[in-house]
Amino acid sequence: ISAVGMPTILTSLEESVMKIEKEDDVVGVGAVLLHPIDGLFGFIGECLKRKAAVAASLRSDVTDAAIADGGLKASVDIVTKYLEKSTNHLKAADMVYALRTSADFLRSTSATKSIAAFQTALFSPIVIGLRRAASLSVPPSALNVPDLLETLLRIVKKPNSKKVKKSSLETLGLLCRLYPAECSSRDKEVLDVFKTTLTSLVGSEDPDLTVAAGLLDGLTEFLHHFSDAEDVQWRVSIYKFMSRGLDLTDHTRHEVPRAASGLLKDHARYFKADLVNDVEAALNRLRKLVSHRNVDVRKDAVRACEPFAATIAQGVAEVADPKRAGNLFKLVFSFAKNLVLSQSTATMRDAHVVSLGILLLGHLSVAAVKDSPQTGLQILSLILSRFHDIYEDLPSFEGQAEENMRLLPSFLNAIAVAVVNAPHLTTLLEAQIASSLKTVFLHYPKEYVFASTRVKINVGVVHLLLGCYQQGDSLMKILQNSIFSLVTTSVSVKDIDTYTPLWTAILSTASTPYGLWDHPWNTILNLSAGQHCHMTSIVFDALVTTIIGVLDKLDLSVSTGAMEGAEPTPTTPNDFQIYLSLVSFWTTIFARVSDSAVINDWSLPLILKYTELSGAYPHVSGFYKLLTGLVMRCEKTGYLRGAKLVRDHTGCVCVGEWEEDEEIPTQEAVKNPTERTNRIKEFHVVLLKFIETTMATIFDCKGELLVAAITFLLSMPVRLLNLKAMTSPLTTALTTGLSYPPIAATAVTALETWLDTSPVEVQKYLAEPAVGILRAFLSAVHGKTVDNADDSEKPVKKSRRYRRALGETAFGGDDDGTENEIEQLQAIQEKVVIVLGKLGSGVVARLMGGDEGGVGEGGWGLDG
Repeated sequence: ISAVGMPTILTSLEESVMKIEKEDDVVGVGAVLLHPIDGLFGFIGECLKRKAAVAASLRSDVTDAAIADGGLKASVDIVTKYLEKSTNHLKAADMVYALRTSADFLRSTSATKSIAAFQTALFSPIVIGLRRAASLSVPPSALNVPDLLETLLRIVKKPNSKKVKKSSLETLGLLCRLYPAECSSRDKEVLDVFKTTLTSLVGSEDPDLTVAAGLLDGLTEFLHHFSDAEDVQWRVSIYKFMSRGLDLTDHTRHEVPRAASGLLKDHARYFKADLVNDVEAALNRLRKLVSHRNVDVRKDAVRACEPFAATIAQGVAEVADPKRAGNLFKLVFSFAKNLVLSQSTATMRDAHVVSLGILLLGHLSVAAVKDSPQTGLQILSLILSRFHDIYEDLPSFEGQAEENMRLLPSFLNAIAVAVVNAPHLTTLLEAQIASSLKTVFLHYPKEYVFASTRVKINVGVVHLLLGCYQQGDSLMKILQNSIFSLVTTSVSVKDIDTYTPLWTAILSTASTPYGLWDHPWNTILNLSAGQHCHMTSIVFDALVTTIIGVLDKLDLSVSTGAMEGAEPTPTTPNDFQIYLSLVSFWTTIFARVSDSAVINDWSLPLILKYTELSGAYPHVSGFYKLLTGLVMRCEKTGYLRGAKLVRDHTGCVCVGEWEEDEEIPTQEAVKNPTERTNRIKEFHVVLLKFIETTMATIFDCKGELLVAAITFLLSMPVRLLNLKAMTSPLTTALTTGLSYPPIAATAVTALETWLDTSPVEVQKYLAEPAVGILRAFLSAVHGKTVDNADDSEKPVKKSRRYRRALGETAFGGDDDGTENEIEQLQAIQEKVVIVLGKLGSGVVARLMGGDEGGVGEGGWGLDG
């Protein structure tokens, strides 16, 4: 190994790492970096061995420069960048190997004088590996946690550079948080390390700020599992040290106040008594931080605002002395009210100050209930009034649109907690909350709302709806006043997927891991799984009722025109535009609802409405899309399984006769099994009738209507189909698919599914007519087929729809634009090969022009 060529090699490797985009890149670059002998890790290990050998022979240590020239730190930095870029694709075994090897290097350098920069760099792959391993539930034994803990303790106890000390404290705390069981046997020893470091920093006239930041970060992690509530002196010592860190706002380096903000965010509850005793100073301290000139300091302080506000409010509510409790309440209320009403939102720093005041007011409602129920309603009214002033006065809003939208999650959370703590909601307050929801939806898609803000808005809206749910029938009243506006706003934007994340969050609270939500919401909204389901059903009922109502009111009729052969035109074009947007919106949202119970409850009313409207407007393709989405979702929830179906002598499917009182078995709790059975029977009767009608009229359709009808048939469960009659729809779909890939993907997927469930019928009725068209897919190249490759006048039509994932219908999945048409064509070809394999060698031989069991000219070969 020579240090001469290392700079060039490392530059090349770094460029390779930065170009990583997909899994193949991760594997290729990883083979170079992580190889224990020939890779970068091998280089580092060999350098460390040589250093030890030279030191032993000379009976002295080599100079730092000798190792630095080898590029050790640069090598570790490249590995760190690789781990950061490839985290989602890297195999767990490779991640564990990188972690353990880095720990081994750290261990081998900790016993000798080594390069501080190299040693510090080694902590980064260890931290990345620990976090990733914990997320993948890698067993602690695979990481050798005890040895890593021993190494970290040995390093942190020795005299080291300040950066090494900082990194070791942070990593030690993280290890204790991620693997508490493995660290519990030495938790007292770890605690002594933190105490000793804190004592030395507090006793120093000029404490090292780098080490102080490392101590605060380490304590933030360590206290998650190892906080001793009974050791008051230790807690007070940490609080005072944290407060000193928060006060360092005028220092040119900001790592200490940022670390202190992180400790306050995660452990405000731990310091509840200290915050209440120090309330005035604590309020002013955080106010100064959220308006700090440094953007990173502001961001970290803003994250601490809600846990801080909730803890202060809870602490005030728990004060036993009525007089002291009243004085504290007045102090906090006056402080918060002043921020909310007196502070402008002209700049982002001002907006953060208002946000702190809003959150303090909202959470203070928990203490207001103890003071007076009427005070709680006054707080809610004050917040809603300020909301109206900022967001519903559009001329003044537009001037500070970005700043005001950053405030919106705080407003939603403050309203939500005030609603939870209110003794009741008046009609006026319910109307104001409904108006606030409309305003949120109105601003949601605007360009001044950043993606990160939208995520917080999603959570805030869920908090608000769950809070209203806890107020009896208030949620239903609020939805009655707002749901129509929410739906029409959602379908009136150009990008119909804009509101999908928001509606998905609203309709998926039952599946949310609620205990993992940040403090204080895991305690404020302490709802059972059943209550989440009930809340979801209330929103879903209101949503479906509104959509059905809108569909009923739309005029989707067409006029053929006076001239013969003229294309029909919509009688009411605006209604058609609304309908198209509504179909796109509803098929997307319906597919994302997580609660199967609400889906099953609405399945029969929806299919009755869809089929009724399809009969009234047979020229409209959207009803096929709605029906396909409904049936596929019901199939996924298991709602359609267990029905008694029979086939007549022609292969047609019909609903069989049930014995009296016979019920369809189900694993879910059902209040009225007989009613459920009758609903499923009726659902099948309606669906089978519609399938029969579609089969009879399908070839009267053309264009988009034909594609939608065929897609509907191909997406049905095979037990509902007569495969003998599916020959024409299948071949039409495959032929059309040469120029319109979504239907090709649906057809090939359907054929593969049918081969798994009904291979005999497929071989008998569908194989022969399908294989000729399948050959066209196999021979296709991008933009043309092999059969006409020399004829540039006959290209296969290109389509953005190639970006749709195989196996999904034209209205399922996300068109994210990341996959190109060539890759999608290859994916269809791979799917076709799988289908041909399932069809068997006889079909393959006929397709390729050879004899069964042999490979003739044009047959399967190693090169073709």
